[in-house]
Amino acid sequence: MVDKRIQTGILICLAFLCASVQSFSTLHSLQLQRRHPQQSHPTSLFLVTEDDVIKAVEEAEELWAKALEARKTANTLSDRAEEEAEASSARAKEVEAKIKDNNISKTPITMETLAEGDAVARSSLDAGNLVNRALAASAEADQLLQLAEEALEKSETTLEQHLIDFPDSALAE
Repeated sequence: MVDKRIQTGILICLAFLCASVQSFSTLHSLQLQRRHPQQSHPTSLFLVTEDDVIKAVEEAEELWAKALEARKTANTLSDRAEEEAEASSARAKEVEAKIKDNNISKTPITMETLAEGDAVARSSLDAGNLVNRALAASAEADQLLQLAEEALEKSETTLEQHLIDFPDSALAE
């Protein structure tokens, strides 16, 4: 059994704790009211001007131009990679034919043939690097295209709001 004195002590502590929490809450509310008094502020009105529309359109055009350049770069790199791969493949077939001829005639493989094989391997690696660069450029072009589409949508929305704000605007034509 819990002693009556302990129960009384616990009840007093709980009452003190409740009073402290309530005091803290009231004090905190007063501090907030002092920091942020309830004042009435006039409503601000922001109209979309012709300059806002032109700026949005120019941003979209700039992104479209960057996306186009990135796509051209990706296509150029892809074409170069294809050419490198085809050239490397053709040279690899030539080196393979030389090695087969040497095996058939039982003549040793020359240092020249080994050097050609090494050059083919390096050429193949170069083609692979070009493919990787083309893929990165293509990903960048895709990202820029997405940003350009979003900028275009923003410019269209900006124009629509401008025409609502200024129905007699020269941009309405």
